[in-house]
Amino acid sequence: MRLRTTIISLVCLFLPTLLMAQTLTNQERRHINSRVLMLIEEYERYASLYDDDAEYYFGELFEENATITSDMIGSPSYLQEITASQYINQLRTYSKNTTTSIKDVAKGKMNFTNGKWHIPVSFRKSLSYIDPDGYIFSIADFYSKDFSVVMNIVYDEEEDRCLISSIDGSVSSDKKFPSGRFYIIEKKQLNNRDARYLETLRINNQPLEYGVNGVIFANQGDPSVDDADVIVTPRTLSEGYNYDVVSFSFKQRSLRLKPHFSWAPIQAYKVFNGYGIKAKSSAMEVGLDFGVTFPAGRKCKMGLYFGAGLSMSNLDLRLENNISYDYNLLVFDKTNMAYVSKKHTYNIKSATERVEYKDLYIPIYFDFEFVLGKHMLLSFNFGAKGYLNMSAKVASPYTANYTINGVDNTLTPDSFIIPNSYAKRPYDISGIANMELDVNLYKKRIYLTVGAGYEYGFNKSYESTTISYEDSKKPILPVMKKDGSDRLADAATLSLIGGIHTMRNAIWFTTGLKFKL
Repeated sequence: MRLRTTIISLVCLFLPTLLMAQTLTNQERRHINSRVLMLIEEYERYASLYDDDAEYYFGELFEENATITSDMIGSPSYLQEITASQYINQLRTYSKNTTTSIKDVAKGKMNFTNGKWHIPVSFRKSLSYIDPDGYIFSIADFYSKDFSVVMNIVYDEEEDRCLISSIDGSVSSDKKFPSGRFYIIEKKQLNNRDARYLETLRINNQPLEYGVNGVIFANQGDPSVDDADVIVTPRTLSEGYNYDVVSFSFKQRSLRLKPHFSWAPIQAYKVFNGYGIKAKSSAMEVGLDFGVTFPAGRKCKMGLYFGAGLSMSNLDLRLENNISYDYNLLVFDKTNMAYVSKKHTYNIKSATERVEYKDLYIPIYFDFEFVLGKHMLLSFNFGAKGYLNMSAKVASPYTANYTINGVDNTLTPDSFIIPNSYAKRPYDISGIANMELDVNLYKKRIYLTVGAGYEYGFNKSYESTTISYEDSKKPILPVMKKDGSDRLADAATLSLIGGIHTMRNAIWFTTGLKFKL
């Protein structure tokens, strides 16, 4: 009971004093406002630290443990909370010429705390400075906005003055100034050819942020551009207190190496004949192409390729139409001791022949490469392909199945009545057109390629040197007696390939790799 009485007595004793302390007359309020205004004016006047006196007076505006959100863009402490003395030291160290201005000053509601009046004041601050290396750092230039500041002011009644207890600040912007040690890039350090890459230059996949006078501020890290074929290399020109002044070299990865395998399963040759000879052909190729590319736009490359490879093709020929004919032979009649004519009836059921070729081929073509996305390319190429014949091999010899006078026979001759060479012409030339899809396998340097193309021969690759099966004036009888005598076995007149000529005509399917060097 005695304790409660004591507490009540103390409250009654000091309550009037506390109420008086938190109540200001209009005159007192005007006086404090004048002190606040004086502080703001002195802050703006001395914030540039233009000489030693300004530095001293600026430091006297703060309480002993006052903190500041650093507005020194480009400094190690930017946007960090530091002490007033640290802020002053950094400004004197890193700035040779500082310009400061404030605007849109607004005073908040005063409140009485811990025996003192606290007054928040907000304003926008513009600060720019030139560092010892001559580079300009400006919040307004970088963000196109001022620094938003809330200054917390304390009025000391005993000393009748206002002091700054803290300064909080920020910039409302999506742009981010590089953190830590950063790059400074000057356009003047780049030649006209390299300057075009700055539009798409990125550091650690982040876009660049531009300052004044053609200066770019960027995070340090891995540089790249939209063109995956460009190797970007930084080169340090000088070092500042918190940055490296750099230039970049841009080297095109312009060489291409393409090992590939191609297959023409449907048709390799167009066969010309007029006697019912059916033809099937196919081919396989392995080769290596080398190319040089040049930029033809942001998403396009133009290249010139040449190469060499081995082509293996085959030609299957079949005489499928039944051919019937009578062949009169002179037979010696022992009874009459004289030669008489005897008719032989031939029915050619089928005849087959298979030839295999090996050629050395040399392609040369123009290529247009387009970027489809991050990991895919689409290429179109047009050109020519020259073939040098290496060998012709009879894989399946001429075989005829037939009847003579109703008796089945099979004929696989070693030679023909009308001889013919299986060898192709020494060379032939074709036009080619291809489309390829390239899929990135490794760092946009190695791609898997799949494609399809068309080949059209400009000249005959094989042409018979003898009479043709299609000669209507003198048709060829596939099987007959070599000397017109019945005493000898049947002989083949002409190989199937001896009755045709061919031109390259193929649809190719291709797979391989593309190396960008």
